[in-house]
Amino acid sequence: MIEFDWLIHYRCNYKCYYCFFAEHWDYVEKKNVRIPYMQWVDAWKRLHKKYGDIKIIITGGEPMIFPHFHELLVELNKFAEVSFDTNLSYSKEKLEKLVSELDCSKIFIGASFHPIFAELNDFFEKMMVLKKYNVNSRVHYVTHPSQLSLMSKAKELFLSKDIRFTPIPFRGIFKGKKYPAAFTKEEEEIIYGVTKNIAEIDQKWADIQVEQADSKDKLCRAGQQYARVDCDGSVYPCAHDFKETGGNYLLGNILDEKFSMRAEPMICRHDKCPCEFRWIVNEK
Repeated sequence: MIEFDWLIHYRCNYKCYYCFFAEHWDYVEKKNVRIPYMQWVDAWKRLHKKYGDIKIIITGGEPMIFPHFHELLVELNKFAEVSFDTNLSYSKEKLEKLVSELDCSKIFIGASFHPIFAELNDFFEKMMVLKKYNVNSRVHYVTHPSQLSLMSKAKELFLSKDIRFTPIPFRGIFKGKKYPAAFTKEEEEIIYGVTKNIAEIDQKWADIQVEQADSKDKLCRAGQQYARVDCDGSVYPCAHDFKETGGNYLLGNILDEKFSMRAEPMICRHDKCPCEFRWIVNEK
């Protein structure tokens, strides 16, 4: 199976101050390209036909405010595994209508709880809707220093109903310090304390976000079995390369009928890998 991270658009109805795009929303929103959703469906169908099983991981921005997201997801669900991250700002009723129309065995939802915008009990009720329809899902909670103290309470509520919970280590600048490297010993103890009793797969994922894997000069399958897709269709091997433009970084455009992935793994040029470390050859 080939996996694709698809940044569907650069719009969000929350705009958290700890977001990657914080203070840059005016700039990134200019990068938005409006492409009819059925054109995207056709492009993903071509890749499915060419490579067989594919997994589409939709990110943003906020995917659920993408025009015709409901219809898009229903179409993709017919031939691909689909995962998406969302702040779950859909109403409870609208969310239930969506998941009731899906083959939920092929869906994963990473629901980000942002206490500065969402009320805990309301968010909890929406997660119970996903549980009702057996949607594979988990709650994400950003470990920004300003909201670490609230994390344990949220974790206990969700775990009480067997809803998966995963801390998402903050990556960015806060008070002049660069995170996750700047987490103090006490802050790391809070994070690791919360990860102790969660599912092992979620614990390992959270821990590697803090520690980050060494990747430079290692053979990596990013670009061969995995890629990042921008909202205009541009395809890059990984998150680091996604920040660059053109040259050896750009693989092509997914909307091009002749687009192909790399035929073999390539040597990584980056020191640390926060996300795609699982594509490093012989790494677990």
